Amino acid sequence: LARDKSVCVAAGAQTVVMPNGTLKVPVATADPTCYWRAESVAVTASHPTIVAKTLTAKTCAILCKIPIELYQDSQMLGAYIEDSIALALAAEIDKQALVGDGSGSTPTGIASTASIGTSAATDPLGLGDIRLAVQTLLATNVPLEAIAAVYNSRTWAQFDELVDGEGRPLLGERAPESFRAIKHLVTNSIPSTYGEGTDSKIIVGDFRNLLLGMRNDISIKAFEAGNDGITDAVVCIEMY
Repeated sequence: LARDKSVCVAAGAQTVVMPNGTLKVPVATADPTCYWRAESVAVTASHPTIVAKTLTAKTCAILCKIPIELYQDSQMLGAYIEDSIALALAAEIDKQALVGDGSGSTPTGIASTASIGTSAATDPLGLGDIRLAVQTLLATNVPLEAIAAVYNSRTWAQFDELVDGEGRPLLGERAPESFRAIKHLVTNSIPSTYGEGTDSKIIVGDFRNLLLGMRNDISIKAFEAGNDGITDAVVCIEMY
């Protein structure tokens, strides 16, 4: 359920099963070179550059306290709690995958990965900022249809209010191809204050290269009040 609600997954991110606490993933940083050869001439050898990146499992947990009366009387509670937990987990997965800084027990996300390029946005924000990011990705042979842009709801509003010199909206059919041809996804998992000046960050890329490691299936358990030192008249639902 969390994967179904994740913006990163909608953008193209892939989930990878981790049989152990760590998993080494091969990443190609340079491709082999092709050569045209004449008859009877030896083929020039070339090698791709492949490095190993390590996924390290982290634990994310949620503990919900439900009044015992609601737990006993509401037939709709199970579905509501399941959906609520899935939304909270998806938002946290997106937050860490996009802007996690790796501090404490948290994962490191895209914005904190040193090898991923950045560029300063114009002030005020314009469609040229998206065009530059798309051009950079196209120059590295990323297919246009694989590119997605993920940003905060305030950034969406800044794009939506863009107009030309005659006050006509710049989006919709009048938007440039670099804006219309890619996926656009909005999430408040990227904070509105996470950027330069009054702008938040916009993360543009081929999200098929974003791997979300899953160590175990999601585990949910319920236990009554009095367990684990809890004395309130509640039922506790724990997910990790």
